[in-house]
Amino acid sequence: MNFNLHKNFIKICCLFICFFISATLYQVNAQLLENRLNIYLGFADRSINGDQWINQDGFITPSFFPGFNQNRGIQFTGTYNLKPWLAPGLFLNLSNSQDWVNDESILYRDAASDFIFIAPAIRFYSPRTPLGFLNRFSVFAELSAGVGQARIELGRPIISIGNGSNVESPMTESATYWGMTARVGAKFDINHMGGLHISYSLHRNRIDGALFIDRNLDLSQFEVGIHFRFLENKRFYY
Repeated sequence: MNFNLHKNFIKICCLFICFFISATLYQVNAQLLENRLNIYLGFADRSINGDQWINQDGFITPSFFPGFNQNRGIQFTGTYNLKPWLAPGLFLNLSNSQDWVNDESILYRDAASDFIFIAPAIRFYSPRTPLGFLNRFSVFAELSAGVGQARIELGRPIISIGNGSNVESPMTESATYWGMTARVGAKFDINHMGGLHISYSLHRNRIDGALFIDRNLDLSQFEVGIHFRFLENKRFYY
């Protein structure tokens, strides 16, 4: 599956966030609802970490994943508050990598990759106060582990496989990867309908494939977006 994420998605997210703020700020109540179910939608800007070159038993070749300059995606997260400070959850990340560049090689030039990653998570919130700004604002830390799939599409053949008189040059591959994520962030509840959030996360993954020699898929991610709140449980503020 090719998600074909475009740069215009950033503009769409900004317009959607502005619309959401405008639609919710007009309503001011003398109560804030401590909803148990929270649904997060965010735009993710990613950076794939690692060396530009891999040395494997004296064989030096360009790295595949760290060569991508454009790494963007969207992330959906759902959490359910068991306690005011504790919420298990599940997140789904869809992302795309493009613009592979290595000044000393053209091996993977014009390549692209799509990623799907799903993971259960456990999130810890800071305590809220009954009054003031901290009644609506909280920070959180999150740990998760999950599995994903990467779809690789090369711009030019790099491997030739002989099959009798025919020569096949594989250009695409789907590879499974798995790993862990640590995330910290903050959320601000505009009202009982929802609010805004930001987060920063580190991802450590292991991947195996035939079209690339990389085995580590390590990245950092900055996310910004909105969240919606459901299953209301009233609490008051002044």
